[in-house]
Amino acid sequence: MLDVAAANALAAQLASYSAQLSQAKRSISDYKNALQANWQSPEMSYIGRAADALLAKLDQSLRELDPLASDIRAAAAEIRSEQEAAAAAAAAKAAADAKAAEEARAASANSQRQQQAAQIGAELESARAAATDAKRALDEAKRQLEVAKKSPLAVILKPAAELAVAAAQKNCDGAAAKVSSLQSALNNLSK
Repeated sequence: MLDVAAANALAAQLASYSAQLSQAKRSISDYKNALQANWQSPEMSYIGRAADALLAKLDQSLRELDPLASDIRAAAAEIRSEQEAAAAAAAAKAAADAKAAEEARAASANSQRQQQAAQIGAELESARAAATDAKRALDEAKRQLEVAKKSPLAVILKPAAELAVAAAQKNCDGAAAKVSSLQSALNNLSK
């Protein structure tokens, strides 16, 4: 992975070199002009051509160096943009994955609640049927007690009928408590 800061530092260094080359070019041009103005000899044409060749090479170097720094800066900026986009995409994917995982957990919890509600609902129906049966048994035991009280054998039948009513009442109360408990559990799951 390209270090964008290092690339920008390199571009700045190249720009500095370009400025130094431009300064050297001006200095050589100034020396050439000063020599030509102050020294009139046959060898000056050779010195002038050599200076011109050197200036041409410096011009060529500057033409290559100046766009190079700009290209490096542009490439570094593009790479930084790509890295930021990749980081944003990775963050978005992580957020989407976390959301999907949370939704899956919620769906699983909801499914478990629905299964529990179905199971409790089935138990509740069974408990209601048992409570209805217990109520019928209690009503029958009370009817039998009334019959026993009117019977000539009331002394013998009444205590047994009273025990049957007490047992039926206890059974009925237990069934009603179970219905109430299951209904409460079902209500709590619905919240």
